[in-house]
Amino acid sequence: MVEWSRRDAITLATVAVASGVGGCTGLFVGQPDPELVEMEQRIATSGRRTVAATVTVENQGATGDVLVTIRALDSDDEPIKSVDEVHEIEGGESVELTIPIEAPEGTDRFEALVEPA
Repeated sequence: MVEWSRRDAITLATVAVASGVGGCTGLFVGQPDPELVEMEQRIATSGRRTVAATVTVENQGATGDVLVTIRALDSDDEPIKSVDEVHEIEGGESVELTIPIEAPEGTDRFEALVEPA
């Protein structure tokens, strides 16, 4: 029969807690919390209907990568083209990004989406 001393039990409990915390570090590390503040669009080139979408993104969380998606939508609000870019944004910072997107025929409007990458 195995006998446990109080010291053995405390050592085992410490190892178990350290292993559990070590495996769950993602819970303790912050991540970006991006918010779309503003989006503007303008024609970038006349021949190909390329639009420059300028978005202002504020990161209210920790420094990290943020996925910015610009989508061209048709008149039924269905996406017909999208462009994704990942940018590292410092925590507490607001940045302005310009992302080009080609506007296919049938494009009614554009929208921007932001989320942690």
